[in-house]
Amino acid sequence: MKKSILLSLGMIVFVGAVVIGATGAFFSDTETSTGNTFTAGAIDLQIDNESYYNGARNEGTSWTQSDLDGSQFFFNFNDLKPGDWGEDTISIHVNNNDAYACVDVRLDSNDDNGLTEPEAGDGDETGGEGEGELANAVHFYWWADDGDNVYEEGEQLLDGGPLGSLEVGQVATVALAEPNGGVFNGPLQGDTVYHIGKAWCFGDSAFQPYEPGETGPTERPVICDGAGEDNITQTDSLTATISFYAEQARNNGEFICRPHLGDAPEEPEEDNIITQDDLALNADDVLADPTSWFFYNDTNDTLMTINQFSGNGGVNEIVAGPDSVGSAKMVLHSGEPTDPRYNIATSQFGDTLLSDISSLKYRIYDASASSQAPYLHFNIDFFNTGAWQGRLVQVPTGVVEDTWTTVDALGSTWTKTSGNWPDGDISDGTLPGSTARTWADILADYPDAETNTGVLSWFGIRVGHPGPVGEESYVDWVEFDGQVYDFEN
Repeated sequence: MKKSILLSLGMIVFVGAVVIGATGAFFSDTETSTGNTFTAGAIDLQIDNESYYNGARNEGTSWTQSDLDGSQFFFNFNDLKPGDWGEDTISIHVNNNDAYACVDVRLDSNDDNGLTEPEAGDGDETGGEGEGELANAVHFYWWADDGDNVYEEGEQLLDGGPLGSLEVGQVATVALAEPNGGVFNGPLQGDTVYHIGKAWCFGDSAFQPYEPGETGPTERPVICDGAGEDNITQTDSLTATISFYAEQARNNGEFICRPHLGDAPEEPEEDNIITQDDLALNADDVLADPTSWFFYNDTNDTLMTINQFSGNGGVNEIVAGPDSVGSAKMVLHSGEPTDPRYNIATSQFGDTLLSDISSLKYRIYDASASSQAPYLHFNIDFFNTGAWQGRLVQVPTGVVEDTWTTVDALGSTWTKTSGNWPDGDISDGTLPGSTARTWADILADYPDAETNTGVLSWFGIRVGHPGPVGEESYVDWVEFDGQVYDFEN
């Protein structure tokens, strides 16, 4: 945990005197300003945690408000059994200054710790470091809580899933408070306490808001069923680091949450700024500049000119969006072609192995009352054969209307269009494409998977599932493999 407290003191005294010669006296006047002082404010981030394990308060993973010094654990359970579950309410405090805040979760290890006879009997063939199965079997749920240890209707559920959705050493970052966005929709206010809920389950799980009358953590916030687990996780272990970071809000309107484990954040590559003049308007423009971005109509598979369907209420342009944030604005039209599907898209990410993608994020604003949020999808070649095998689709959860939301796609689940998930070759298997799978599951089953190449190398953020007419959304930026592509008017 890094804190910074700076004290600066300056004193300036102004004395004005007027002296004019006269008989027997001096006229005079003195005006003095004393005690002129500059003192820097403080950003002092502190955390407390209230933890329950299988419904009982667990003192070993609970602590009062403090700095994190390495002795506090959000989970520390060394005899885990299928069906075990837990719940925590994490309280976040800053000092007397408003601050932006982020949380990083890094999977540090996922080890087999040897190969027991029961593990081998259930098909485990490994036994070394980084070869464990436990990270894929423990599922996490996070939500913005009001401090009562209860997930209730109206509280925002965040992207979650198993820690196995991360590779060992990989970091997932959640924006708690960003300018006009994040979980708490703007900066954390000084001297105000904020709460994040966390629940986990070792096994198959379901998570839903508490029913009326359920009042506390001894009621199960997560239905945890360990019956489907076998011996393959015996003796396995995982470790993870959870890190909170806060930074002043005033004079810092461009703040974006990025991985910040350690004493200093990673230096991001310089953002690519995309203005409306940079957009491709037809296929020839894309051929001339394969790195270009463009608006794309999925209904008839064509590049769009700016505000192409304005006569029917459609909008596609780069503007100063909500809160004056430069962004790609899309409002779906009525009339022909029906079932509108607008994208801000590019073809520059083709022929990229999925296993080489270190980060995949985007920031969106849903200005419509429908339940449909903008989502990410791209063309996929599961076996590196040059074949098109549909699209991978990641639909974000927990998006709040009229709020900027940063989505970490690698920490979310994915579905597939056009048939079932492949099984061993380019032919479809038996698992429906609508079955959601984690990024880690996809990498494990399809180690050679890559984005399509050539004319099929397509990647976009789409508004419209399809429609509804009038659906209005904005895309601020997209991050692909550590590089940010920022839409600015």
